Amino acid sequence: MSVYSRGWKYLFFAFTIALMAGCVNTKVVYKPIAPDAGGLKLPVKLAVLPFKDGTEDFTTRGNVYNYTKIYNLAKTESRYAAVDAMPPNFWAKAFVDDLSVSGNFQSVRFFYSSLELTDEDFLIEGTVVKANFTHVVDRISEFTLSFHARQRANDRLVWEKEVMRAWKFHGGVDSQEQIDQVIQDMFAEARADLVQTLSAQSWHRADEDGATSTVSPPQIDSESVDTEIEKILRGN
Repeated sequence: MSVYSRGWKYLFFAFTIALMAGCVNTKVVYKPIAPDAGGLKLPVKLAVLPFKDGTEDFTTRGNVYNYTKIYNLAKTESRYAAVDAMPPNFWAKAFVDDLSVSGNFQSVRFFYSSLELTDEDFLIEGTVVKANFTHVVDRISEFTLSFHARQRANDRLVWEKEVMRAWKFHGGVDSQEQIDQVIQDMFAEARADLVQTLSAQSWHRADEDGATSTVSPPQIDSESVDTEIEKILRGN
């Protein structure tokens, strides 16, 4: 074996050890899609609270050597695929980023507790129902999220939505890129449904003195709402 061959062999071995030891940056950072200008904007202020972990009680299943390994990303990382853990607060904060970038709402903020709220109109909470991921080509990964929103002034439930995606890992494509695309698609479906729900109803807003006033959505014809929903689902 030549010196060069041995050098490449040692370099590959060192990289593999570094990856398995966690020395390679595997942190997943969600990147929302910027929308087109001029989209529908509702005069509502949203608060997103920490999501809950509703996944099954396991971190990994199967065996990497017989290609059956599955990772519960809500509880652990997938070092072989260079994917960091995605705990419930990752999903909550990523949803905040998505809602904020969309421009569909007056404001969107993440709060660790409802005691921190100021003048927000709706409280959004969520549950990570499933966060199963496998790096094995042609085996199925699955994410499931459950959302609900309550009106802050009277604690009335105004919106519920469950979104699920199942897909197969494609070799040769970056894991981060694949996960981003899946999450973007899930959030787009949830956001489109939230926009459609809030654009069709009035709501109560509480002021600093505790008094409430009724706020109506802007007068938008149904065709405009449908067009906006289509744009969201297309990722535009």
